[in-house]
Amino acid sequence: MSRRFATPAALAATLVVVVVLALSHHQAAAQETDVVTTTRVANRQRRPPKTKAAQPPRSSPPKQLSPAPSPRRSPPSPSRVSPPSPPSPPPPRSPPPPPNNGSLVGGSCRDIKAVLDVQNKLRAVHKSPPLTWSSALAASATAWAKNQSVKCGGGKSQLTKLGENVFVMHSMPRPSSECAQAVMPWYSENQFYKFDPVKPFTLNLNSGTSQFTQLVWKNTTTVGCGMAVGDSKYWVSGTRYLPAGCLVVVCHYLPMGNVAGEGSFLANVLPNTSYVPL
Repeated sequence: MSRRFATPAALAATLVVVVVLALSHHQAAAQETDVVTTTRVANRQRRPPKTKAAQPPRSSPPKQLSPAPSPRRSPPSPSRVSPPSPPSPPPPRSPPPPPNNGSLVGGSCRDIKAVLDVQNKLRAVHKSPPLTWSSALAASATAWAKNQSVKCGGGKSQLTKLGENVFVMHSMPRPSSECAQAVMPWYSENQFYKFDPVKPFTLNLNSGTSQFTQLVWKNTTTVGCGMAVGDSKYWVSGTRYLPAGCLVVVCHYLPMGNVAGEGSFLANVLPNTSYVPL
């Protein structure tokens, strides 16, 4: 028995048939897949959306009221501390009203009557007559007071025919300008005077009591006084000083006292009849 082999043409035809069948089967499967996919999409579109059941609103717990925050205070900005200003000087004191001197004039003393009265009261204690005021003597006394106030000195003038007393006071602030305050310092020299009944001139020649003896000199009848205020310095230490002032009071007398001789002193400087507190 002989075998028959298929011819090439038959094989080719068979292969074609197989390929055609495979392609048709694959196409049919693809169409089925498309139909399923389309159906699923359509079903999804037709399905109504699910609605959530309305829930009652939750009641939130009451809010606790917190106290309002206090506004922040900004720290004080650093300010420059200025140095304390120096104390302002006190206002100048207005001068007191001029005393009533009556008809007494002349010189620079504002208290003419007072300076004359206090001298006459002290003279009366030593049995000396009262003095009268002389404007001419007051003018000469004022001139010398101004001369000495430039340097706050207390020197004697070169007037040899006049009796003369000089008072100098330094103070801070500047002293007042009353002339009467000079009389008691002159009179206080009497505590060093020796009322000797034999040699009063000789025993008191260097006792430093010439202003007391001129003040109470019995033979003197007239007086005139003047004053001047000058500037001085109160030294603190080294070159430091504070401003100060001086008062110079001068009184001129006629006839002059302190005439040399035992007899003149015995006759013109008499012991006090009463006590005068110094």
